[in-house]
Amino acid sequence: MSTDETRSQDPFTFPFNYFKFLSDEEKQLLNCLYREISEIVKDVIGHGINHHLATSRYAYTLSLADGKGRHNFLAALCGIIHDLRWWDDKERKARKLKIDKIEGVPSPVDILDGLLEQKIITADERSTCALVISAHSDLPTEQAPALLKYLRGGDRLSRFGVEGLKLLFELNYHYHLSGNNTPFYIEGGKISWNRDDGIIPNSEIKSCVDDVRACLSWILIAETPAETVLMNQLEEPLVEFLRVFHWHQINSYEFWLEKIDNEIFIQMLT
Repeated sequence: MSTDETRSQDPFTFPFNYFKFLSDEEKQLLNCLYREISEIVKDVIGHGINHHLATSRYAYTLSLADGKGRHNFLAALCGIIHDLRWWDDKERKARKLKIDKIEGVPSPVDILDGLLEQKIITADERSTCALVISAHSDLPTEQAPALLKYLRGGDRLSRFGVEGLKLLFELNYHYHLSGNNTPFYIEGGKISWNRDDGIIPNSEIKSCVDDVRACLSWILIAETPAETVLMNQLEEPLVEFLRVFHWHQINSYEFWLEKIDNEIFIQMLT
């Protein structure tokens, strides 16, 4: 069996093909982190390894649009570790969600400190990555460093496409079952996919449908041309879901979670 075949059959091996312009050493490091984080977040809904990987992949892609260099690796690195302490971020605080803390989970800074000690990253890179990760839930500013734009863009893009829509269903259902009573939809609430609605702040997200609308509105705050292009390419499943829901308004997590795994429904969304 070839190495590539072995990799494709091992769910805990980093998908090297997504990051082909990184060095072998950088890929192997990300592979080690991917395995470690897969184990740490294996029981986490919505902020598991798929979210970390999607953010890493998109952040890397956005950085690559600005050319090849060390920033490609740092973007991928920040993405793969950015949400290790997801329960303490600004989005959940703005939505007033109660999320149980998990003991023993390392912070992204813990990971960066270990890499610095091993001389895998420099002190400047450690400081930059720590700052970028701490600010990844903040709204865009003109002064934001490029690495922060890549990470924030990658995080936003992880909610686009069919996989992103599925993540939103799963994440809000988890909030609902965790004592937050987050409904799929609040009767009488707005159902819209119009960009003219403007940005929907986290504090106004009261349901899963609200969350889909809020994520769709992020295209208005895309920070790089590449992010805008990717959002335009990946927005269709979110838009089509809102259109379908507008007509049918089946207010059930179970119904939509079953549908999002149905091939015919997926084809309709795309």
